[in-house]
Amino acid sequence: MSLMSQSGLMDNGVQLHGGLALDNGRKRERTRRHVGCDICGKVFRDVYHLNRHKLSHSGEKPYACHVCGLRFKRKDRMSYHVRSHDGSVGKPYVCQSCGKGFSRFLHCVLP
Repeated sequence: MSLMSQSGLMDNGVQLHGGLALDNGRKRERTRRHVGCDICGKVFRDVYHLNRHKLSHSGEKPYACHVCGLRFKRKDRMSYHVRSHDGSVGKPYVCQSCGKGFSRFLHCVLP
C-alpha cells in the first residue's frame, strides 16, 4: 500500500502540498500564527517576516555589497544591487539627458 495518492500528495495525516493536511480523512487548513511588532503594532504572518520588519526600526544594515561596500537592511535588496554591477539587472529606460539606464521609467523622470 502506497502512502501517495493519485495526485502525488501524502494522504496519511501528514502535511500535504498547498498547506493542507488530512485529519481522519478530512482536509483542514494549516493555521498560521500571526505575530505583531512590539514597536509599531504591524502584524506579520510569521516570525521570519516580523524579524525582517524589525530592521526597519533600527539603523542596522547587516548586508554589504562585496563590490562597492553599500550596505542594506535586507539580503534580497543587497543581492539585487550586486547584480547591478555585472549588468545582469535590465535597465531598458535610458535618460535622454545623461544617458544613464534605469530599471523603471519613473526613476528616469526628472522632477
